Formats: sequence, structure tokens, C-alpha cells
Amino acid sequence: MNSVIDLYKDILRAVEDLSTCPYTSEVFSELLAKIQAAIDRLNLEGYANLEHWVAELDKRIGGILLQHLVHIIKVWCAEFDRTDDGDMRRDAPIRETFSKRRGDKRLKEEKVRFDS
Repeated sequence: MNSVIDLYKDILRAVEDLSTCPYTSEVFSELLAKIQAAIDRLNLEGYANLEHWVAELDKRIGGILLQHLVHIIKVWCAEFDRTDDGDMRRDAPIRETFSKRRGDKRLKEEKVRFDS
């Protein structure tokens, strides 16, 4: 019975680590492999209700990974919203930004034509 408790604690620890770990595929893979190995061992030992428990665990892990994804997407988007001096462009919608860039390019092309 102690081995089940130890495996359960190992799984919970790995799930907790998953929610606070660095954003690297190596760390994610290592923690998920640790969880999977413990589940495989429980399966080999034939514990009842494992399928239901694993389904709940999958939901929890999926939620954690989704939180990581949402956070990293917000960070990624914030990087694209930065100006050259590091200030954020909060007031310029994406569409305006693209049209300004196209307009700037056209203006430069026209200057080149007139200067030639």
C-alpha cells in the first residue's frame, strides 16, 4: 500500500512542478514522462478505477499546459506590440499598424522613383 501512496505523491509533485517549471520542452517532457511512468506502474499492478482517475489527471494537466500556453502567447503578443523605444502601442489597432506600414513602404517607393 505504501508504494501506491508514494506513486501518488510522486505524480502530484510532478503535476505541481509542471505548473511552475520553466518553459522548455525538455522539462515538460521529463515531468510528463515521470507522470506516465508512475501511471504505467499503477496500471501494471492492476489498481481499480485507474481509468477514471487518469482521465481527471489528464484534465488537470491539460489545464496547466493551457495556462502556460495562454501566458506565453500574451508575452509573445506583447513583444510584437512594442515600439523601438520599448513603449507599448496599446492604442494602435493591428489593422492600422499594417496599413501604416504599407503606406510607409509606398511612400518610400514613390520617393525612390522621384529621386532617380
